[in-house]
Formats: sequence, C-alpha cells, structure tokens
Amino acid sequence: MFSDKLRKARLDRGFTQESLGDALNMSPQAVSKWERGECMPDAALLPKLADILGSSLDRLFGRKTESFGDAAAAAQDWLLSLDEQTRWREALRLGQVILRAVSGMTDDPALQHLTELRQDAASALPEGFAAFSRREKLSFFSLFPTPEDGWGKAMEEDRPALWEALADPDVRKALRVVYGMIGQSEYADQAWLERRLAALEIRDPAGTLESLGKLGVVQRKKVLLDGKETELFRLYLHVNLLQLLLLGNAGPWGTAGYGVSPGISPEAGREEAWE
Repeated sequence: MFSDKLRKARLDRGFTQESLGDALNMSPQAVSKWERGECMPDAALLPKLADILGSSLDRLFGRKTESFGDAAAAAQDWLLSLDEQTRWREALRLGQVILRAVSGMTDDPALQHLTELRQDAASALPEGFAAFSRREKLSFFSLFPTPEDGWGKAMEEDRPALWEALADPDVRKALRVVYGMIGQSEYADQAWLERRLAALEIRDPAGTLESLGKLGVVQRKKVLLDGKETELFRLYLHVNLLQLLLLGNAGPWGTAGYGVSPGISPEAGREEAWE
C-alpha cells in the first residue's frame, strides 16, 4: 500500500513526519494522514515527494514494471544527462546495483551497506559470475552468464601465442610503453619504438615488436607522409588484453560467492563472501 511504502521511504531517508512536511510545505498532520491511509497527497505534489525521498512514483505506489525497454530507456536517459566524468562513475554504481540484484541481495538490508563500502566484490552462481571493483588501478563491472554447454566450450580454442608472449618479461615491459603512448600518438616508426625499448634494457627490441604484433597491440601500416609512402607501426588499444593485464596488476581475486558453503551457517557464509 502507498501508506506503508511512504512511511518506509521516509524512515529510510531519515525524515520525521515534521521534517518531511516542512520540505513539502505541508503540516506533519497531513503526512500522518497519508501514512495512516486516510487520504492521499495532491497529485501535483507527488513528483516532489518522490524526489525528496529519492524514490520513484512506481516504487511508492508498489507498481512493478515488467518492461526492459522502459528500464533501459530510463537508465540511458539518466546517464546521458550527466557530464562524461560523472557518467562513468554513476555507470559503475549502476553495475554495483546489478551485482546485488543478480546475487539476490537487493532486498537484504543487512548486506546492502557492505556493497556500498566494499572496494570490490565477486559473485559466483550456477547462472554465471559477476565481478565489481572500485580499485584505483582498475574500476570495472563485468557480468559473465554461464554458456548453455558450460564454461569448457568458451575455452576450447587455445591461444598459445598470447600466453607465450605474455610469459616474456620484455614483452610485458614493452606493453607498458605502448599502452602509455596510446592517447598521445596513434602511430610510431620502428626506429623510435626500438630506441624506447632499448632504453628499458630489452634484449631484442625487434623480436619484442614481433611479439607485440602477435598480441594485436601494434601492427605495421603503410601511410602517406609528405606524399611518400612510409611504413609505421599503428598502436591499438586491445581492450581484452588490457583488461587481463590490469586485473593481474590489481591483485588476485580468488573465488567468492554469496551462497552458503557446506557446513557453514548462512551468517558465516555471508561474511565469508566479503572477506
């Protein structure tokens, strides 16, 4: 009922009937009548009431929308109304809400404060896994639904060149150089790149560049400079590789889940999930 939801929203936001009435230019007696179900606020007052309580009219009236399109459009409109820097930060907070929801935690007040305070979290469920982090080195939200045939299918194709290249410490040093340059320059010539790599005491700059090519980070391209065709290296922001490297640099995740492990009480299982 509206009266019950109004009272809960008011208490959740820390309002008394008097302070909420003041914010609405209404008397505390009017708020009390709404919460007892004796009458309803004026329709023109409802949007302001919802804004003050940080809620929505649908939520206050217990109306649940089943339309993904409505929710998606609302989220998109909200994010696009923000400046670019705020948009990224708020998108990450939205990912945090999604993580709670897919883990069945949204309505558990005992755990909600943990997701607000934790630097990172992970959830492993039969339906898939999700990971969230607010770490300074890497803030992200990822959602991985389990394939119908299980995770083995997703890893059937081996990529030996990837792991062989990353096993070479010189290649990892070179990746720091290349990714440090992306955003400043899109192209670099081989001699300049090899000088940068030699300054890092990389033993075989040419061979390291070849390994970077196998990783898809640099590729030879012919471009026109001053009317002359010149071969340069184009630098690519290989997103999947960058995510892998950043995750490794941010530290081990291990495994985590919100479920209850055998022999552990529900309370202990919840605490364990956040350690």
